[in-house]
Amino acid sequence: MTGVTLRRMQTEDIAFGMRLKEIAGWNQTAEDWGRFLAFEPEGCFVALWEGEPAGTVTTVRYGSRFGWVGMVLVLPECRRRGIGTTLLNAGIEYLSVAGVETVKLDATPEGKYVYDRLAFREEYRLDRWQGVCREVSWDGVRQAEPEDLDRIMAIDESAFGADRRRVLLEMMRGRAGGVLVTEAGPSTGYAVTRPGSRAWQVGPVVADDPEAGVNLLRAAFGGLEGRESYVDMIRSNIDAVCVAERQGFVVQREFIRMYRGPNGYPGSPDRQFAVSGPEKG
Repeated sequence: MTGVTLRRMQTEDIAFGMRLKEIAGWNQTAEDWGRFLAFEPEGCFVALWEGEPAGTVTTVRYGSRFGWVGMVLVLPECRRRGIGTTLLNAGIEYLSVAGVETVKLDATPEGKYVYDRLAFREEYRLDRWQGVCREVSWDGVRQAEPEDLDRIMAIDESAFGADRRRVLLEMMRGRAGGVLVTEAGPSTGYAVTRPGSRAWQVGPVVADDPEAGVNLLRAAFGGLEGRESYVDMIRSNIDAVCVAERQGFVVQREFIRMYRGPNGYPGSPDRQFAVSGPEKG
């Protein structure tokens, strides 16, 4: 067998996915890979080069409004053979055939030109902030209870642009103390923290107004005091960025959120104080 071929990703491929993400220095866990397979079992692929695993791609659909292509990873020794492009096209095709209106992804500045040629357009810029969480004060925030779930989902759909209940439920599952909500009042919001393979991840954090968003971020950072953490923030959300700066965090890397299609459901970026990760929105 010569050249590149694709097959559906299976549970036994998670170890290969972890190997790839370690080479790339990314923060995903084996549980994250398992979630990708649970979200979209027919839309995750492994590329084979001459019969051996060489790369991966995952997809996530949010109804018919939009879907995400992520985890496009290729072994260093197999790069520059068109494998990454083949994987990317497979993700796009899967989402398109599934009836998704808009395809989204997060590009690096170096890789943006590849997506430009595939009719992707820039939506906004994101930065990954990294640092050790410090002690900080906050108010108006508490740990979430089961009865808060519907409120969390309603807040999120409006800000994110689509229903991502299945993704949020998986991220929240078993995260005792890792889901925060605002106290009852005129402002509403929630925040999720979860462990990664290299650092804790803060996000998503969604709120109706800056005061609630800042309080949620401060509470999330305070709950992770002394721990290395990452938080992915939309650059234009200055209130969120200021919290990260005051924590002493620094920018680790930049992403460019891009879309292909009408982008009829952009959500409200100003209400997203942290995103969940480039591969999940």
